[in-house]
Amino acid sequence: MLLAAASAGLLAGLPLVRPAGRRLGLTGAIVAGFAVMAAGNLLTAAAPWLLTAAASRLLAAFAAQVLRGLAIPLADSHVTTYLQRTTPPELLGRVLANVYGGVGVAAASGYLIGGPIVDATSPRIAFVIVGGGGLAGAAITARLLRKTRRQPAGP
Repeated sequence: MLLAAASAGLLAGLPLVRPAGRRLGLTGAIVAGFAVMAAGNLLTAAAPWLLTAAASRLLAAFAAQVLRGLAIPLADSHVTTYLQRTTPPELLGRVLANVYGGVGVAAASGYLIGGPIVDATSPRIAFVIVGGGGLAGAAITARLLRKTRRQPAGP
């Protein structure tokens, strides 16, 4: 159900990509997308602690994953645009393949590692780990993007 909620958010987020990207700028949209995805996972983890009724907890977790899904097209489209604008044309295919291949490896690793983490702890703890890691990734991305803006353009 949570994957379906994130997918619903992704579909709902598609029309928001352009207006949000204009407002945030290219790199701002990337960082915001990563941060909102992470926040959705942290809110999913918090849903059982914030609400007492089982149905309310489920709805809150569902809403948190819809929020996460809203940010997926924002981050994804702006990462691709950023790479297209900053990568020499002869390297673009290789760079995009590495980035999105890395995303696939990370997703597969998450499934392989996530099961034992949930078994050893709880689903909430797994969402906290993923959400915290996502926020750290957003912060690192923001720092790296800021650093690359200060460097002179190279060949």
